[in-house]
Amino acid sequence: MSEPNIACCYYPTVVVFIDDNRSFLDNVLLELDENINARSFTEPTKAIEFLRNHVFTPFADRFLKSFKDDEGFEEFGSSNVEHSYVDIDLFNIHKEVYDPDRFNRAIVVVVDYTMPEMNGLELCKTLKDSPFKFVLITGDATLSSAIEAFNAGLIHQFIPKSHVDFNRKLQKVIYELQEKQFEKFSEVVIKNITASKSSALNDPLLVDFIKDFFKKNNVAEYYLINDSGCFLMVDAY
Repeated sequence: MSEPNIACCYYPTVVVFIDDNRSFLDNVLLELDENINARSFTEPTKAIEFLRNHVFTPFADRFLKSFKDDEGFEEFGSSNVEHSYVDIDLFNIHKEVYDPDRFNRAIVVVVDYTMPEMNGLELCKTLKDSPFKFVLITGDATLSSAIEAFNAGLIHQFIPKSHVDFNRKLQKVIYELQEKQFEKFSEVVIKNITASKSSALNDPLLVDFIKDFFKKNNVAEYYLINDSGCFLMVDAY
């Protein structure tokens, strides 16, 4: 059984919905949890353009800094430099809360399989090198193609439109994929933080407690503020 992971920060991101049937889209969006930030498209090409302009930048690119990049690196003895010459800029993690554009970054893409311009799997292939989590919604006739794409790793979930509790299932999948992707984006940051003996974030019991606390208290946004496992909770819904 794998140990529990936690993200260095988490906030609601935009969820992109793509379906050529506008009335279907409107009905789905009407039933969505109000805390899901949704953006919908009926034209796949416009959706692709939006997604390419709103790709989520991995945390390692924003919060990690190599001491080797510093001109004064020679002044440090090797015994004084932790994390394999990498430093964590915890202050920048906290600064995310002041970036209003953070909610417009995309992680989860919900796309219909059957569309005239290009089908959902073709769209996923077009964006397969970008860090999106794809949810394919299908009719019963295309279910076998969805299963094949899921097994191949092209999509991350699929939901038949005929599912008896489609909207509830879709919301559950969206929240799960967002959380998993934030944790994946945080892996390198958390790994470097827990390299310090003073860090408590490598304690599975603490991580489980923190995640359970967030869930029970409906915490929608949080930020790590020190390596001991203290988080700033910004918003709750």
